[in-house]
Amino acid sequence: MLATQMVSATGFPAFIDSIKERKLKEPTETLKISDMGRNQPAQTAVEAFAFNVCEIVASSCALGWKNIKAFEIRHEREMIKTSLLQQHCVVLQMENSFEIEVCVGAQKIKKVLRPGELMIFPAGSSLQWRWRQGGKPNKALYFFLEPQFLKTIAESFNFKQPAMIEPAIGIDDEQLRYLALSLLCEMRNANILGQFYAETLAKAFAMQIVRQYSHFREVRVAPPSIGGLAPFKLRKALGFIDENLECEEDLSLEKIAGEVGMSYFHFSRTFKQSMGVSPNNYITRRRIELAKKLLAYSEAPIADIALQVGFASQSHFTTMFRRQTGMTPKDYRRNL
Repeated sequence: MLATQMVSATGFPAFIDSIKERKLKEPTETLKISDMGRNQPAQTAVEAFAFNVCEIVASSCALGWKNIKAFEIRHEREMIKTSLLQQHCVVLQMENSFEIEVCVGAQKIKKVLRPGELMIFPAGSSLQWRWRQGGKPNKALYFFLEPQFLKTIAESFNFKQPAMIEPAIGIDDEQLRYLALSLLCEMRNANILGQFYAETLAKAFAMQIVRQYSHFREVRVAPPSIGGLAPFKLRKALGFIDENLECEEDLSLEKIAGEVGMSYFHFSRTFKQSMGVSPNNYITRRRIELAKKLLAYSEAPIADIALQVGFASQSHFTTMFRRQTGMTPKDYRRNL
């Protein structure tokens, strides 16, 4: 077993100071560097981001890590804009606090980002954010994880569907922060066993994201004395629901109960004991959550979104959406 030590938010700056003097690795030569002109700094592509070459302090690209890539960035510019993300992205703020304005698709968020806080952006997002440095250094860690890797993590819990990661800005997650800093230390001071150690950390990193920042975070298991579905049956039922959200006729409680080998009445009762809501309410909530993402990140007509998430009509969708959120889909999109 590896000994671990959690780093609190208040102790984060001191932790960073303790590793500042260690030797940094230069960015790997495998990065594609293009000369942007005589009067502009050369830039390099880091996944969907374009950074000035001199902004990259350290990189994991030459270390043979699997499933995760890490970059330490010292920002020179006060705005970042990306193309569509192909991978999940996690950013850890390293130095100083900044008021930041983040646009994720059509959604705009303003927040003060403090050292030790994180941002999570799911694959498929287009991003833009800006801040005012005011002469202060702004350093951050960027991590990229393949969607297939998180899908494999979800499957290890018997979930068939990929984890639907939700955007998060300015989160204080001690476990995720500790794993990020452990990967930073390994990136700066790699040894012969570093690749295996990094892969172990990457798996824990992905598990924490799936546990806390996807729809799977709602899954809980009732104590045996209370009853509830067996864990493997609950996972199978939730996976079946996510696979068939768009097909209202395929999500009858009889079909879901049959998937887990239970009667309709026994399944309904034990599902509610495990999840705290009835199966029908859970299905509706999942459909509304999916609809909110489509309203935010696409320009599809509301009628099309209603059908895409499994509602028989736009009027039914609007009624259920208002019941869940207190506003109509049109108002929700307008207020993003």
